[in-house]
Amino acid sequence: MHANQRLANLRELLAARPSRDVWHRLCALLDAWPDRLDLSIALDYASEHLKSWPDRLRVAPAAWWRPVAERDADQPRLTLVRALELSAEVEVDAPLLTLARCPQLSDLLILKLSHCELLDDATLADLLSEPNLADLEELWIDGIDLTWDHLNHWEDIETVPALLTLALVNDALEDDAIEALCGIDALASLVRLDLSSNHIGDEGARALARCPHLSALRQLVLRDNPIGEEGYAHLFEDPTFDPEVLVIEPGYGYGDG
Repeated sequence: MHANQRLANLRELLAARPSRDVWHRLCALLDAWPDRLDLSIALDYASEHLKSWPDRLRVAPAAWWRPVAERDADQPRLTLVRALELSAEVEVDAPLLTLARCPQLSDLLILKLSHCELLDDATLADLLSEPNLADLEELWIDGIDLTWDHLNHWEDIETVPALLTLALVNDALEDDAIEALCGIDALASLVRLDLSSNHIGDEGARALARCPHLSALRQLVLRDNPIGEEGYAHLFEDPTFDPEVLVIEPGYGYGDG
């Protein structure tokens, strides 16, 4: 493909309405960009026009991050990325921290880890204390058994990203882990906390109701947890968790008795 045609295709994609499909086509076009100098110009142009895109659409393709994870290779295209999603289907031989320390991912805002065995308690603590991820806004951990040890390590971290969203979903969290979570000062920046599909009971609900770091929350999601009437009573008594904030099982609501 001639250089002028590549640039025309780039402009056309960046002028299109943002979508996953357009992003995938953009990534494929940049993958095929042959000359490194021209690629630098293309990336600068794309970076400027992608500023108005939703961060959640700008997900790193495996073809971009895998060489970094496996060989610590240089991948300038990653500077366009704002979200990184790793799942069980993704086999990574190198530690997750290799990716976290990639200079081209210093603008990463969203990290999603789903059903993968990359995360022990020390790795999670190291991940959150990684200076390269200082601007991280959303952390999603799904389908990974998390314990008190995982969350208790957070208290030892000097600098934790000021997360806006924390989703610990389907992670087998029990009440003692929730108590450890509630002791983390860094929760103060959260506007959304999703704890769906865990093993949280009345004591975990009590810990959430007494947590001094959740005053900025706009949404607390507790669906599919074995919380009983006593636990919900603690939550309902806290003015932080008004009907606009608390997302729970149907049938447990204000005024339901």
